[in-house]
Order: sequence, then structure tokens, then C-alpha cells
Amino acid sequence: MANGDTSHLLRAVVVGLLAIQLVREASARPRLHWQGRAVLEDHDAPPPDELPVSIPPGEYPSSAPPGEPLDYGDTSPPTSDRSVAGSCSDTALLHKTHVVTEGLLERLRLAKQQIEACGGYHRVLYVRQDDPANLTAAAADIKALRGAVGHAAVLPMGPPDFSLVFGMEWEQLRKHDWLANATAANATTGSFAWHHCDAPELVWYTFFARGLPPGVKHVWVSEWDVGWLGSLPGILATFPREADFVCYTGSKPQGLNASEHWAWLGARTWLSDSEVKQCYVMLTRYSFRLLSVFQVETKMRHFSFCESTVATMCARHSLWCSIHTFDSHSGVVGKNRFGEPMFAFYLPMKRKRYETMLEGVPPWEGPGLLFHALKF
Repeated sequence: MANGDTSHLLRAVVVGLLAIQLVREASARPRLHWQGRAVLEDHDAPPPDELPVSIPPGEYPSSAPPGEPLDYGDTSPPTSDRSVAGSCSDTALLHKTHVVTEGLLERLRLAKQQIEACGGYHRVLYVRQDDPANLTAAAADIKALRGAVGHAAVLPMGPPDFSLVFGMEWEQLRKHDWLANATAANATTGSFAWHHCDAPELVWYTFFARGLPPGVKHVWVSEWDVGWLGSLPGILATFPREADFVCYTGSKPQGLNASEHWAWLGARTWLSDSEVKQCYVMLTRYSFRLLSVFQVETKMRHFSFCESTVATMCARHSLWCSIHTFDSHSGVVGKNRFGEPMFAFYLPMKRKRYETMLEGVPPWEGPGLLFHALKF
């Protein structure tokens, strides 16, 4: 081969190698995703009208700009579902109620809108414990609920369902012998739905939990009188995903431990006083493996007042079951203008009082704030 041919061949090889190197460098360059398309970070920045804007406190959106992952302060490892912009496809929320009010219907509509807008699951558990003669009132309530959130979203349940999941006849269940006899001071307080306020969760898990999206590993449960400002799915996303049980300890100095003066300490069929845990259940979250334990323990007649039932069960299985608590100092707990927490069972608020209180809520950082108890 002539020298000229050799030099031409070498130059061609060098040029080819340089081209390959340039392609590799371009491929390795960090990329951003804007409006569903990839752009080079340095040379093809998004147009100014597509840049994200700063969001002032108190105006947190229900989803981030397209292509941008939500950041609600959750430091647990991201999942493939949550890496999608604005996705809450791994979120399931149950609202449970035994009453129907206009305020509740407003909250349910908003919850459905916010949860389903980001791909989550939302259902309403309507609880009745009446004799058949009172089913007319139940029908009116169910009609109103379904008018607000749709037919399929409302799951009514009553005595036959509770009998099945507890494994005993309704007449025996409604006597509450294991509660009333153990705590004489509360013998006339409440009813089955009061003592076992977590029973609807058990009915849902037994009969209605099929067909959930594959990413759902937990289920949130809210009582009817919980309110919020901002993004409800955003608030729920602030809690660590690895916990099996999430509950509220309020201002209790002893945290999960039950006080020796707690009126319901003796309302149980098993365990010693030192083994009982107690947690408020206005807003809770269960893993499905914990719900399985709840189901089996209930069949074993391990009954207690609902503020201690699942917290105690999880603590009993502490080798694998973990509990995350939030309290009155939590960033998602709403405060009034005096800085006092407004998420407590002893704060009943009618609409006017609630709206007046909201006018004084100071600015906050994060997705939103929780309030309880909205009695309208």
C-alpha cells in the first residue's frame, strides 16, 4: 500500500474515533424533561414560559409541573410510580362516616378530585349499625353520598358485615361485654361503632380491597370530620412509606404508651396494662400485612377500644411491624393564629367557627395542613 493511501486511512480512523467520543459525551450529558420531551441541559434550555415558578407558602399545588417529580419532604427511597410527575398512584384513601352533612359532601368531592387527579384510589365507607327498620334513612344518606362522589365510590356496610369479620352474631357483638364490663365508667358510652371505630377498615379489607393498583402497599383512613387546606395527597406523601402503621399522638407526653389514667385502658380482652398502646385514629395508615394481622387477631377474640387495637397489635409484632407517629408539633398539623394545634378530638368546630379560625391561620411551608374536628 502506498504511503499516501496509508496516511488517508489513518486520518479516517482518527476522525471516526473522535466522532464516537463526541457521541458518547453527548449521551452522558445530564438531561432534563420538560413537557414530556428531553432537552440537553446546557444547549437546549426550555423556553421561558415553560420554566417552573416559585410557589408561595399556603398555595401548594396538587401536582408539580409536567415532568417534575413532587417533593413533599419524603426522604424514603423513591418508587417508579412516584418518579412520575404528580403521581399518587400508590395512594389509597378511605373516608369513613356514619353521618351525611353538606360540609362532608364538600370535603368528599374535594378529596375525590385531588386523589384521583394524580392517579390515586378513593372510597367512602358508609357505616350503619341500625335495625332493618331504619334502612330508609340509610338509603337517603347513600343516595346523597353517591350523588357527590359516584355510585362505585360509596361502600355501605352494616351489622351482617361486622358479624362476619368478627366471627360472632350481631346480638352478641352489640352488647360489648368485653368493653363495658371492663370499664364500668364507660359502660353506657357510645356503641359498637364507637368502641370499634376501626371495624369499617376490617370490612373493607375483607370484602372490597381486591383490584387495587399494583403500587398500593398501604391504605389511609380518615374519619368524616377531618379537614385540610392545600393538597391532601401531598400531605399524605410526607409520611415515610416503610411504616406499617401511622397514627397521631397529639400532645401526649408518653407518646404511644397508654396512661395508667386512660379511661379505656381496661377495655380489652387480652394483654397486661404495660402492653397496651394508645394512639388517636382520626387519620391513620395501615400496611396490608398489618391489616392481615388485624383480621386474624380479631378472629381470635383479641378485642380492645379502637384507639389501642391496631397500635397494640403492631407493637406485639415489632420484629417486623413498625409504627410512625405524628404529634401536635408536626408540620402538617394546622395551627390557629395563637399557634395552638387545631387537630384534636376535643375541638368540635361548626362551619362559622372553622371559617373564622382559618382566617387567622399563619402562612405555612409544605403541601397543606390538617384540622379536626369539623362537625358540619
